Amino acid sequence: MFYITKELFTFALYLHIVKGLNYNLMKEQDRDISFPSMWSIHFSSTRFCLLIGACITFLIFSIIFITKSLAVIDLQSGTLLYDPVHALLPAAIDWSNIIFFLTYSSVFIVLIDVVTKSPNQVLRLGFAIGLMKILRSFSMFLIPLEPPVGIVALQDPLVSFMTPNHVVALRDLFFSGHCATMMILLLVAVSPLVKKWMRIIIVIVPLLILQQRVHYTVDVLAGLAVGAAVYWVVKNLVNFKPNSRI
Repeated sequence: MFYITKELFTFALYLHIVKGLNYNLMKEQDRDISFPSMWSIHFSSTRFCLLIGACITFLIFSIIFITKSLAVIDLQSGTLLYDPVHALLPAAIDWSNIIFFLTYSSVFIVLIDVVTKSPNQVLRLGFAIGLMKILRSFSMFLIPLEPPVGIVALQDPLVSFMTPNHVVALRDLFFSGHCATMMILLLVAVSPLVKKWMRIIIVIVPLLILQQRVHYTVDVLAGLAVGAAVYWVVKNLVNFKPNSRI
């Protein structure tokens, strides 16, 4: 009886070790897959190709839509708000160059992160940014606000390029597109190191925006909330699997 029990224990231990080795091997194989091979597998699916096409089309449409919206939004009058947070801050300083650098370097870092690690997250990033821009266009039109007192205009070459006559928009306020984008980038990032970077950026950029009086506090908080909500919606709707069939 003791001999049989010993043999069973030995066999169970053997199975456990083999299972662990196989699991580790599979994990190692996953890590060894290069991102060109990963994309090749995804592009072999017609459904994924259609999703990529839809994502690019939607993103381009959203950029055109918000560009056209800015022409109307910056001409309409709005409500001037009292911001108690602004009242606590020192006089506005122009942080445009730093905000520009932190924002677009973060976009670049996260884009490289998702492209090399998760085609699914690339889709989610594109759809989330596009949806956020559409929602922002409507919210700026429906909730018109006057620029905060003491505002120092944010010099963002890309935003100015999208604005009619390339003028600096001052009434593109509710909600903050920069803050919404930072939240989306944080949530879409795959690498733990990139996520740590974004956790720092998502604190610094909103603070600089508030200190420069580019946005009201409510714009910043709403931007962060909308960014999180948009990503949650897109994450639940976009979940492609390589073995999907159309």
